[in-house]
Amino acid sequence: MAKTGTRRSALVINEAEARVVRTAVGFIVDESNNVSETARKLNDRGQLTRSGRPWTASNLHRRLPCSAHGFNPRWPDQT
Repeated sequence: MAKTGTRRSALVINEAEARVVRTAVGFIVDESNNVSETARKLNDRGQLTRSGRPWTASNLHRRLPCSAHGFNPRWPDQT
C-alpha cells in the first residue's frame, strides 16, 4: 500500500509478484492443477513470494483472482 496511514492511501500492484500470480493462473486454468500443485511448481521454478518465501497453497490462494480457482460470484440477474 502506498502512503500507508494517510487518507489518500492506495493499493499498488507489485509487478514482479503479479507476473508470478499470472503464471500460477496459467497452471491452474490451462493445466488443470490445483492450488497446492501450483505452489509446488512455482517453488520448483524458483519463483518465490515477494518476501522471498516459498509459496504455500494458502498464501497463493489469497492472491488468486476468484475465477482462477473455481469461485466466480455472479449477481442474481446475470446469466
